[in-house]
Amino acid sequence: MSRLQLPRPGDALPPSKPKHRTAPSPSKGSARPAAAAAAAGERRAKEQFEPLRRKFPGLRNLGNTCFAAAVLQVLYHRPGVVHPPAPAAKADASEAAAPLPEALAALFSEMQEAEGRVVQPYAFFQSLRQAATGVSQLSEARQHDAQEFFHFLLSGSAASGGGGDAEPAAPTKRRRAAAGSEPEPVARAPEAAFGRQFEGRRLCATRCLECETVTRRFETFVDISLSARSGASVVSALADFTGRERLRGSNKFACSVCRALTPAERWIEFDRLPALLTLHLQIFGYGADAKAATAIPTQLSLAPWCAAETADAKYELYGLVCHRGSSPRSGHYYSYTRLGNQWVKCDDSSTAAVTTAEIRALLQPLPTTSTRGASTPYLLMYQRTSV
Repeated sequence: MSRLQLPRPGDALPPSKPKHRTAPSPSKGSARPAAAAAAAGERRAKEQFEPLRRKFPGLRNLGNTCFAAAVLQVLYHRPGVVHPPAPAAKADASEAAAPLPEALAALFSEMQEAEGRVVQPYAFFQSLRQAATGVSQLSEARQHDAQEFFHFLLSGSAASGGGGDAEPAAPTKRRRAAAGSEPEPVARAPEAAFGRQFEGRRLCATRCLECETVTRRFETFVDISLSARSGASVVSALADFTGRERLRGSNKFACSVCRALTPAERWIEFDRLPALLTLHLQIFGYGADAKAATAIPTQLSLAPWCAAETADAKYELYGLVCHRGSSPRSGHYYSYTRLGNQWVKCDDSSTAAVTTAEIRALLQPLPTTSTRGASTPYLLMYQRTSV
């Protein structure tokens, strides 16, 4: 049996084997810096928000009124608008509610003078329900669709109404020979005190494939409703909305020149663009387990779908109305609005700064496995940056 030989003083020690360290988990290692960066971003956002807090008053929820508060915040913070001082209060509180446009202007003035405090919008909702009585379900004290409320504020139901402009179609050779042919009627235009900022005009064109006659109809709009598909984008939804559609079979076109039902193709172009563009995402499917979520750009150009004179129009995102829940008339609405480079979340009485990282995450499409109760952008507000 050999003895264990201990090293004597002065002998060189044998080289030691390298120790193998367990590499840190990639998820944990990357999560720590990411969490630290997110926390630092939140601190910076809060610090930058403090001087701006007085510009972002909250709106008290009076019971199922978040649908209106979310829309009112993005309308109040629309770019380039300074609201006038609030009018003097009425001496007789028992007087009838003010007309809705006046009540809206008074509310915005009160929000401007609130210095960041919470505003109690009792008078506005009294005027809203009076204006909606017999016209809209908005007269009922329950949750409503935010898009329906947006339309009502800018429509003739809430103000004095409006009208569109009819323009004759450019005649083709066959059309010049046709006597008594007329363009389709123009739709009536919505209007409110500031409705013109949101108002654009689109051209709906239909070309008969038998005689080549093009029938044009001009329609005014205050928003564009786009079909949202999970994993798709706003750009692809706009392409689908304006794309050429073939009218055949039972869906043939009643051509006034041929005096018969004929095959045709139909498409849409934007003839006049608004200063403030609103896109409505149809996120609620029928019978689906998940709400559709679409990729949303912060910069948007409508050039591919415009007439030549409006081909330079570009837009930048300045506001979002989001929905959490399973249907437009239930769940909860809140909004985001931007002042300079600072994004702010407006959730009824609460207003708080958010980071650009949070906004970027919100603009990405949700996975198809997301539940119908997930938070999803519903109305997108863009400011025109070129003319």
